[in-house]
Amino acid sequence: MPTSVSDLYGGGFIIDGNGVRGKFVNRNIESKDQVGAIIHLSLACTDQVATEQVQFDLKVVNDNTLSKTFPGTNIGVDYFRCQL
Repeated sequence: MPTSVSDLYGGGFIIDGNGVRGKFVNRNIESKDQVGAIIHLSLACTDQVATEQVQFDLKVVNDNTLSKTFPGTNIGVDYFRCQL
């Protein structure tokens, strides 16, 4: 689970097998495709109310940083590995 202070720094997520989980949602990876250094993901997201389809790209920047972007945008969000 994301750390108790992860929301102070923009939240976070854990990728485990075919699942992605955050503090309030669980996502199942429906498809993934890697092109060079970019991994394209399609997820089914479920919370207490509804299920929706989400697509985004991940790029490994270095051993401690992932960059997440949504298709059709140039907006990226960097995620940093938590030090437990």
